[in-house]
Amino acid sequence: MFFIIAIFFPLIVHESGHYFVSLYFKKPIRFKLSFIKLFKYPIPRFVWDIPTGLTKEQIKVLMQSGFVLEFLLIPLFPISYFIVTMIHFILYPWYAQENSDFKYF
Repeated sequence: MFFIIAIFFPLIVHESGHYFVSLYFKKPIRFKLSFIKLFKYPIPRFVWDIPTGLTKEQIKVLMQSGFVLEFLLIPLFPISYFIVTMIHFILYPWYAQENSDFKYF
C-alpha cells in the first residue's frame, strides 16, 4: 500500500500544480487518464490541453507549475517522496512524448 501511495502522490501533486495555476488564470483544465510505455511497462499519466486565450508567459507558468509544486513540497514529506519526485523528473523526457511540460522551453 505504501508503495502505491509513494508512486501516485507525486503524480497528484504535479497535476494539482497545473490545475491550481489554471484556476488562477480562470482557464480550468480537464484531465484525461492515459497510459504510455516506458521500457515496456505501462505508465499512467494525466494529460490535458493548453487552454486558449493564455499568453506565452502564462503558458510557461502553467507548464512549470507541476514540477515547481513537486519540488516545493519535498521538505514536507519523507525521503520516499523525494526519491519518487526525482525519478519522475529524470524519466519525464522519455515518457512525456508530445505532452511534455518542457516543450515550451
